[in-house]
Amino acid sequence: MKDYYIFQHCNLDADEKVLRISGERKRRLPVEEIAGLHLLSGYTLTSGVIDLAAKNNIPIHAYNYYGIYHGTFFPPPVEPTGSILIDQVQSRLDEKRRLGFAYEALKPYVRGDSFDSQKVAPARLRGIETINGVAMIYTYV
Repeated sequence: MKDYYIFQHCNLDADEKVLRISGERKRRLPVEEIAGLHLLSGYTLTSGVIDLAAKNNIPIHAYNYYGIYHGTFFPPPVEPTGSILIDQVQSRLDEKRRLGFAYEALKPYVRGDSFDSQKVAPARLRGIETINGVAMIYTYV
């Protein structure tokens, strides 16, 4: 894999696993060979090129005719779709984990480290059920 520098005006288009460059000289580059793409003159991109770059983790760097940097398209980080949401739902369904999160969030208040600890103290005085200092209010946890 290597970086490719394009110094001439060209049109970039994408096939399934191939980047097509058409200009004065036509060329086809397999995406497996591309580490990065540097466009140093006039260029026209299709949305297929952006999609292909995103799927294959290829950054596209853009410069003007004089070599002044314009910007870069960085593909989004690769992460399984919805994994964070799935973890959040699993945490919500697991009562031990949910209480652990609540305990960690309320720990400064329980120990009295926080300025707002006066808000938690009256709950203890009213006799609200607590486990390890965490108020058991099921409708809000």
